[in-house]
Amino acid sequence: MSDVSPIASYPTPRVDSARAMARYESTARPEPTSVRGGEDRVEVSAVSTYLAKLRLLPAVRHDLVRTIQEEIASGGYDSPEKLNAAIDEMISDM
Repeated sequence: MSDVSPIASYPTPRVDSARAMARYESTARPEPTSVRGGEDRVEVSAVSTYLAKLRLLPAVRHDLVRTIQEEIASGGYDSPEKLNAAIDEMISDM
């Protein structure tokens, strides 16, 4: 027979785990029911679809992000060439 002792600092009664388990096992439980044949259906939410697409994205290149942040902070990132490249990329995406 094993007893479960309290963890809390205030006094609590000891529980006889063997008696508790016997009481649990003796309670009436419903019998399993048979499953009717039919169609299975899965509904996927828009959020789960979005999360699945996020998992397919490549990992963030933290070193590149840090380099660009430093260039922006120093004022050396903005240039006509980079602006034109960004505009061309936006146009090709559309």
